[in-house]
Amino acid sequence: MQIKRRRQNHIKPSLIIYAVSWFLLLSSVAFATGPLKDRDREDSLLGFITGSYEVIGKRPDGGGTYQGTMTLVRKGRELVITRTIEGRKITGTAKIIAATSDEIPVLQADFTERNQKHRIIYMIGSDLDNFARLTGKVFFPDRETKIPGLEALFIQDVSD
Repeated sequence: MQIKRRRQNHIKPSLIIYAVSWFLLLSSVAFATGPLKDRDREDSLLGFITGSYEVIGKRPDGGGTYQGTMTLVRKGRELVITRTIEGRKITGTAKIIAATSDEIPVLQADFTERNQKHRIIYMIGSDLDNFARLTGKVFFPDRETKIPGLEALFIQDVSD
């Protein structure tokens, strides 16, 4: 008598990573509730993250990697961002918003590159020297993003 083996369904690891990334992106965007209610906290964070950064990232939807610089300059309750990526200068705006019902502050940056709107939601952290360190997911706010991109900002050498 021959035993028939049941066919096993194996899910590709890349599909799992994609699903988890998409869930994290949607949850961070879906729970963004708007501006922080605590103006003093917002003011403190804007001062903390203002500066010049080294940028490394990966474009959304399986695009390539990139590097460059970005400056964040305060203008009232917002920031003007100037990105220089691969020799291209791009400007945009950023603001502190609250994510989730716990009002976790995140930085939302918006800019247009090659006629495509981009949005990055950065988590705000610090390095061991207490300088800002920003890491975020890059996506397209006006169309489906199949695979979110990634970006990290590291403060430029402040000893100069």
